[in-house]
Amino acid sequence: MTTACNASDRLTQSRQRLQLALSGQGAATGDERLTQQPLQISLGLAQQVAQWTLQPMAQRHPFRLVAGAAALGGLLVLARPWRWSGLPPALTSLLLPLVLEVVRHKHTPTPSRPTHAP
Repeated sequence: MTTACNASDRLTQSRQRLQLALSGQGAATGDERLTQQPLQISLGLAQQVAQWTLQPMAQRHPFRLVAGAAALGGLLVLARPWRWSGLPPALTSLLLPLVLEVVRHKHTPTPSRPTHAP
Protein backbone atom coordinates (compact mmCIF):
# COMPACT_ATOMS: atom_id res chain seq x y z
CA MET A 1 0.00 0.00 0.00
CA THR A 2 2.97 2.33 0.52
CA THR A 3 3.84 2.29 -3.17
CA ALA A 4 0.32 3.44 -4.05
CA CYS A 5 0.62 6.32 -1.57
CA ASN A 6 4.03 7.21 -2.91
CA ALA A 7 2.76 7.13 -6.47
CA SER A 8 -0.24 9.29 -5.64
CA ASP A 9 1.99 11.70 -3.70
CA ARG A 10 4.37 11.95 -6.64
CA LEU A 11 1.45 12.57 -8.99
CA THR A 12 0.14 15.33 -6.73
CA GLN A 13 3.58 16.95 -6.51
CA SER A 14 3.99 16.70 -10.27
CA ARG A 15 0.66 18.42 -10.83
CA GLN A 16 1.59 21.19 -8.42
CA ARG A 17 4.91 21.76 -10.19
CA LEU A 18 3.15 21.83 -13.54
CA GLN A 19 0.62 24.37 -12.27
CA LEU A 20 3.45 26.54 -10.95
CA ALA A 21 5.32 26.32 -14.22
CA LEU A 22 2.26 27.21 -16.26
CA SER A 23 1.47 30.16 -14.03
CA GLY A 24 5.01 31.52 -14.46
CA GLN A 25 6.08 30.93 -10.88
CA GLY A 26 8.27 27.89 -11.56
CA ALA A 27 11.52 29.84 -11.47
CA ALA A 28 10.55 31.63 -8.27
CA THR A 29 10.19 28.35 -6.37
CA GLY A 30 13.83 27.46 -6.96
CA ASP A 31 13.06 24.46 -9.15
CA GLU A 32 16.10 24.58 -11.42
CA ARG A 33 14.84 21.86 -13.76
CA LEU A 34 12.07 24.08 -15.09
CA THR A 35 14.47 26.81 -16.19
CA GLN A 36 17.33 24.68 -17.56
CA GLN A 37 15.60 22.87 -20.41
CA PRO A 38 17.61 22.95 -23.68
CA LEU A 39 14.67 24.28 -25.67
CA GLN A 40 14.19 27.14 -23.22
CA ILE A 41 17.88 27.99 -23.37
CA SER A 42 17.93 28.00 -27.17
CA LEU A 43 14.74 30.06 -27.41
CA GLY A 44 16.12 32.60 -24.96
CA LEU A 45 19.36 32.85 -26.91
CA ALA A 46 17.48 33.19 -30.22
CA GLN A 47 15.29 35.92 -28.72
CA GLN A 48 18.31 37.92 -27.57
CA VAL A 49 20.01 37.61 -30.95
CA ALA A 50 16.83 38.59 -32.77
CA GLN A 51 16.30 41.65 -30.59
CA TRP A 52 19.89 42.76 -31.01
CA THR A 53 20.18 42.25 -34.77
CA LEU A 54 16.74 42.13 -36.34
CA GLN A 55 14.79 44.71 -34.36
CA PRO A 56 16.61 47.77 -35.79
CA MET A 57 16.32 46.34 -39.30
CA ALA A 58 12.63 45.61 -38.84
CA GLN A 59 11.98 49.16 -37.73
CA ARG A 60 13.78 50.67 -40.74
CA HIS A 61 12.95 48.16 -43.52
CA PRO A 62 10.09 45.81 -42.54
CA PHE A 63 9.32 44.60 -46.07
CA ARG A 64 12.95 43.77 -46.77
CA LEU A 65 13.04 41.71 -43.59
CA VAL A 66 9.95 39.74 -44.61
CA ALA A 67 11.32 39.20 -48.12
CA GLY A 68 14.67 38.08 -46.71
CA ALA A 69 12.99 35.65 -44.32
CA ALA A 70 10.93 34.17 -47.16
CA ALA A 71 14.04 33.78 -49.33
CA LEU A 72 16.01 32.19 -46.49
CA GLY A 73 13.14 29.79 -45.78
CA GLY A 74 12.93 28.84 -49.45
CA LEU A 75 16.67 28.17 -49.60
CA LEU A 76 16.46 26.09 -46.45
CA VAL A 77 13.69 23.94 -47.93
CA LEU A 78 15.55 23.51 -51.21
CA ALA A 79 18.88 22.69 -49.57
CA ARG A 80 17.44 20.23 -47.00
CA PRO A 81 20.36 20.44 -44.54
CA TRP A 82 18.71 17.90 -42.24
CA ARG A 83 19.57 15.25 -44.83
CA TRP A 84 23.24 16.23 -45.13
CA SER A 85 24.33 14.47 -42.00
CA GLY A 86 25.78 11.02 -42.44
CA LEU A 87 25.39 10.43 -38.72
CA PRO A 88 22.75 8.13 -37.30
CA PRO A 89 19.63 9.90 -35.97
CA ALA A 90 20.56 9.09 -32.37
CA LEU A 91 23.85 11.01 -32.66
CA THR A 92 22.22 13.84 -34.57
CA SER A 93 19.67 14.31 -31.78
CA LEU A 94 22.54 14.74 -29.29
CA LEU A 95 24.22 17.53 -31.24
CA LEU A 96 21.77 20.34 -30.37
CA PRO A 97 21.97 19.81 -26.58
CA LEU A 98 25.77 19.62 -26.78
CA VAL A 99 26.02 22.84 -28.79
CA LEU A 100 23.61 24.60 -26.43
CA GLU A 101 25.62 23.47 -23.41
CA VAL A 102 28.82 24.85 -24.94
CA VAL A 103 27.12 28.17 -25.76
CA ARG A 104 25.62 28.40 -22.27
CA HIS A 105 28.98 27.77 -20.59
CA LYS A 106 30.73 30.21 -22.89
CA HIS A 107 28.28 33.01 -22.09
CA THR A 108 27.93 32.31 -18.37
CA PRO A 109 29.58 35.12 -16.43
CA THR A 110 32.41 33.95 -14.23
CA PRO A 111 32.51 35.24 -10.67
CA SER A 112 35.14 37.89 -10.26
CA ARG A 113 37.88 37.03 -7.83
CA PRO A 114 39.39 39.74 -5.70
CA THR A 115 42.94 40.50 -6.64
CA HIS A 116 45.43 40.86 -3.85
CA ALA A 117 48.26 43.30 -4.25
CA PRO A 118 51.64 41.66 -3.55
